Amino acid sequence: MKIISTKKPFDHVLIEDFYSKDEIKLFWKETEFLFDKLGDENATHAATEEDGARKKSGKGVFLDDVYKNRAVSDLLNISRKIFHDQEIKSAIQDMNSIFFEYFKKTNWDSIMLQYYEDGHYYKQHIDESIFTAIYTFYKEPKCFEGGDLYFEKYDYTLPIRNNQLILFPSIVSHDVTEVTMKKPGYMNGRFSIANLIFWKL
Repeated sequence: MKIISTKKPFDHVLIEDFYSKDEIKLFWKETEFLFDKLGDENATHAATEEDGARKKSGKGVFLDDVYKNRAVSDLLNISRKIFHDQEIKSAIQDMNSIFFEYFKKTNWDSIMLQYYEDGHYYKQHIDESIFTAIYTFYKEPKCFEGGDLYFEKYDYTLPIRNNQLILFPSIVSHDVTEVTMKKPGYMNGRFSIANLIFWKL
C-alpha cells in the first residue's frame, strides 16, 4: 500500500494498491454475485441537471439496500478499511489539514458499487456527504479507455488505476470521463466503490 497525502491541487489522500490480493479476491467474488442486480442511474439517485435529467449513465447499487446486516458483506466491511488502518490515519493526521480534522469525527457512511461501460459517464457533481472515497477496479488486462476522475475547478485528472483509492472533501466537484470499450464483454468495464462519509449526531 502506497499512501500519498497532499494539498495540491486540493486536500486529498491517494492510496495505490489499497487492498491485498486476498481482499481483492473477496471483492470480485461478491461483485460477480451483485452484478446482475445493479440498477440504472435512477435507482442510485444520481445527481440531476436543472431540468431533472440525470448527470450519470451507468449502473449501481447501494449495498445497504441489499444487506440488512453489514457483517455478511465483504464489500461493505473491507471498504471501511480507511477508518481503521493506522497507516492511513497517520497520513491524514500528518497532512495537517483543517478540513480533514473533521474526518476523525465521522461516524456513518453509505457505500455504492458502480459499473460503467461503453458510453457511460458521470458529469460534474458534488456529493451530498462530508467526505468521498472512490475505489476503482477492473479486470486485467484493461478493456476500456476513459473512466478517469476529473476535477474541473482545478483542471486535475486522476487517471484510473486498478486497486486505487482517493479520499477527498465531498464539496470538491468531480466527474467520471466517458468510458469507451476496446473489448466489450461481461463485466469488462470500469468498477468503483463510492463511499459517502458523514457524521450523525
